[in-house]
Amino acid sequence: LFGAALMNRPLPRYTEPAAVSCGFLDARDAVYAIYQATARDFHEPYLHIAPTEGTTMEDLYMICADFFPSMHTSATPHHPHGIAVLRSTIASELLGWQPRRPLVPGLRETWAAMKAARETAQAEGMEYIRRAQRARIMRTVVPFVENIVGALLTLGVTHLQGGTPVNPIIYVDFAFIYISCMGLLYGKQQALLAAGFSLVILIRSLLGQGWDLVALLYSPPEFLHFVSYFFTAVLTGYFADRANGRVKRRLQYRVSFLENLFKESVAIKDRLYRQIINSDDSIGRLYRITSRLDSVETENLYTQTAAVTAEILSVKDVVVYVVGEGGYY
Repeated sequence: LFGAALMNRPLPRYTEPAAVSCGFLDARDAVYAIYQATARDFHEPYLHIAPTEGTTMEDLYMICADFFPSMHTSATPHHPHGIAVLRSTIASELLGWQPRRPLVPGLRETWAAMKAARETAQAEGMEYIRRAQRARIMRTVVPFVENIVGALLTLGVTHLQGGTPVNPIIYVDFAFIYISCMGLLYGKQQALLAAGFSLVILIRSLLGQGWDLVALLYSPPEFLHFVSYFFTAVLTGYFADRANGRVKRRLQYRVSFLENLFKESVAIKDRLYRQIINSDDSIGRLYRITSRLDSVETENLYTQTAAVTAEILSVKDVVVYVVGEGGYY
């Protein structure tokens, strides 16, 4: 009933009312009764731990209508199957036990606890979804952000070196470092984007030195400089993508291994099940023998054990030796 309300499912309704009683008892009262029975060395054959009187389903619906938002008191519900109510007369007479927790506040506390647990689970689930979405966004956005930051750093270095990305002292183009970092970290996509940014920075530098845009295409050294950016991006990106592909293939291999292991386990389980069902094989025979020994009387156990031994060994005579008090057979 509580679960249906928490999951927003329709509450169970029954058209034919019947006065079927159910015994609702707080768990702490039951524990207290067991503790009393243990402390007083209770040895009676039965101990019924139950409320003093049962509660009909109609009464239960009336009680829950006070705190259920979707409960309607006009319904006439009943339990479809009869439930016997245990009588706590033995516990009351021999132990003096009486339930101390009333039904109405107990149900109210139970509903509040289940509702709080449900809300907590939903909140944790939503928070997990939000964290997963943020992580997915970060995995998508961070490479582009780092790429832009790298382009700005390369542009700053170019400005500090007098408008050229190539250091005039050591003759090193810092754009290659920028492109290589992006390629090794994130693969060809980010490496080609970094090569594009580097090409824009280089063309801007050459135009600042007096070059013409059309003339750059007919200058072999500068054209080779352009091509080397993209070659570096493709080369470093290839190694990163290959490493990622190796990890992906390793994960696929592990998943395939676990899947095959599962299928083999299911096949072995089915084969063993068929062996147990088939009484002609060794496992069925063993099951038949153990069930035969389990069903005999205690004084007849040794005789049946000898008979079973003879059946297993396919012999007619079985000799049983018994060790006496003096250690003699």
